[in-house]
Parts: sequence; structure tokens; C-alpha cells
Amino acid sequence: MRVVIAGVLGLLVAWLIPKGGGKPADNVTPTPTAARGVTAVEERLSDVSPGVSFRVIDGVRVFLVRRGDTVVGFEGLAPTSDRARVRWCPAAQVFEKTSDGPWWGDDGKVAFWSSPRNLNRITVLVAAGRVTILPHEIIAGAPGEPTPSPPAPHPRPPSCSSNQSIG
Repeated sequence: MRVVIAGVLGLLVAWLIPKGGGKPADNVTPTPTAARGVTAVEERLSDVSPGVSFRVIDGVRVFLVRRGDTVVGFEGLAPTSDRARVRWCPAAQVFEKTSDGPWWGDDGKVAFWSSPRNLNRITVLVAAGRVTILPHEIIAGAPGEPTPSPPAPHPRPPSCSSNQSIG
């Protein structure tokens, strides 16, 4: 019985003694990367509505503009310093940040007033009746061309209320 107790105590002591000369184990930290669960989403072209539609894919606000078999994607955030949400106003046929502008056309270019850039593009591929959206491949919009200051009163497109807008 004493032999069994001594053996168990010996194993316990051996287990408690640090291994590797007392050197702490290496702390391995993986290279930090953005958490992205989705790299691409594929849909049938027929499932993308003609005109402007909106989706949130893996946390990225995406507007798709479809004309025939062509689909273009835009990021749903303004290319301004505040990165505010952009919404589509069907009544005015423009993307708007707020009712005070700026506004962008369905081609992503600055349409009214000024913005430092046109809307950022989302990579969209169309082939064989399928649309592939890569939400994290964002291409910065070209520098926006400021529209000339209009005479008072400043013309502006009609703004949409939140229940009339998309996105």
C-alpha cells in the first residue's frame, strides 16, 4: 500500500514540476485579420431586380444597379469624412446621404452639390446568368466633381422620407 501511495505522489510531483527547463511556453498570436465570414455571394441574374436594389452582405451595405444584363455594385456608405449611410430615393432617382445632400446618380457620380468622391464601388461579376458579389472588395470612388453653386433658392432633388427610401 505504501508503494502505491508513493507512486501516486511521485506522479503528482512529476506532473507539477515545470517542463522544458522552466522556460514559459511560447505565446503564439495569429496575424490579426478582419473578421470576414463571407468572401463572395452568388445569385442568379434573374433574382437581381432591374433598377436599384439593396442588401447587407457580411455587414457590408451593398446597392446593386441592374440595367439589362449589366449589374454594378456600390457601397452603402458616403465617401465623406463621416461615412454616413447612403439610401436610394426612388422619387428623385438619386442616392442621398441626408436631405441636405450630397446626392449621387445611379451611376455613382456626384449629381447635386459636392462630395470629395463618387460612391465607392463593390466588385460584382456577371457571367453565365450568375451574379457574384464580393462585398469586401471595395474600390474607392473617383474624385467627385463639385457641381457649380446654383443661384438662390438652391435647387435640390426631392428628399425621401425613411419609409420611401431603400437602404
